[in-house]
Amino acid sequence: MAAVQSLEHAAKVDHLLQNISEKVFENIMKRKHQENIQESIQKNIQESIPESFYITGCEALSNGFYVVDSLNKRLAVLNRNGEHMKDIVQFTSCPLDVCYIKSRNITAVTIPTENMVVFVDSEERKIVESVVYRLKCCYIKCNDYNLFIGCPNNGKVIVADLLGRELGYLNISGDRFTVTHDNIYAINEKEDLVLCYDLHGNQRWVAPDIVRDPIGIEVDLDGYAYVLSKHKTLHLISPNGFRNEIVSHNMYNENGLDDPDYIMCSVTRYQIKFF
Repeated sequence: MAAVQSLEHAAKVDHLLQNISEKVFENIMKRKHQENIQESIQKNIQESIPESFYITGCEALSNGFYVVDSLNKRLAVLNRNGEHMKDIVQFTSCPLDVCYIKSRNITAVTIPTENMVVFVDSEERKIVESVVYRLKCCYIKCNDYNLFIGCPNNGKVIVADLLGRELGYLNISGDRFTVTHDNIYAINEKEDLVLCYDLHGNQRWVAPDIVRDPIGIEVDLDGYAYVLSKHKTLHLISPNGFRNEIVSHNMYNENGLDDPDYIMCSVTRYQIKFF
């Protein structure tokens, strides 16, 4: 009898927690809508970017953006309006992605065809080091302690220190990804998956078939994931992966944007900017 009562009590607690979770999600969604987060898109950014640019990677700065222009093989700086301010360095091979290592005041750029990450001193406008890895380096992110280099062809993420020294691999089943202090969030374009891992590569949750053809992901300070679809929708997924909502339909046409290749989220001000 005691065991039955214990199971009934546990079921009631689970049901109560689920209801609380749903109410919390709804309240946060209302707040985010009130803050107009789903519409905080700078409409003039794409209009200001020169047509000669083909941006495949971007990193937000306090007064603008570092961008990788793979077509012209360069790292450049744009202002907040998307206007071209200056070129930093020219590469001999096509770069793909970029991240800014704040503690070193260094910018890291991936060169997939060379299995390489290039470290750039943006103030001096010069390459200070190039590190070659065993796998094709496509995407790159960092937190305060480590670099995370995405190798989607191999289903791996290389973990390195901030100097680029390889520490190991994580098995991450995804393409583009983003990193917080606690988690790695990734999208799998072929299988329509949104995934969350801890920093040791253990899967926390997977959200299947929520977003069709995902192409980009970012996470805000509350742990909510924003996932962009090829089908002009922006999805918001709760921190535990259980709840989701479409926060913008047909967004490219609504906001005067060309189809962006991926999403970048300025989490400090709850703003979403696209390139």
